[in-house]
Amino acid sequence: MGHKTIQGERGTFHYWVAGTGAHSIIFSHEATADQGLYPFQMEHFAQGDKAISRYVPLHRQSRPYRDFSLQNAANELIAILDAEKIKRTHLVGQSMGG
Repeated sequence: MGHKTIQGERGTFHYWVAGTGAHSIIFSHEATADQGLYPFQMEHFAQGDKAISRYVPLHRQSRPYRDFSLQNAANELIAILDAEKIKRTHLVGQSMGG
């Protein structure tokens, strides 16, 4: 699983990519948790798809982060999609991550 970062205007945020399939699935954790919530799902889906897990801004390594809001967290997710050249994806989230 490859660890990647993006330097945004509000802070640096971290994500992990596994697999190289034509389809993608992105896992997003709940408040106060981290990307480690989905290790078994990442392993399973990376066998045939591209699986991505991220630290939501203001969580763990994705700190410091200025002006957190759910809209800004969604914008950071779009930045990941752009960086990975993903046009369509499946989103999986727990609580706030959903």
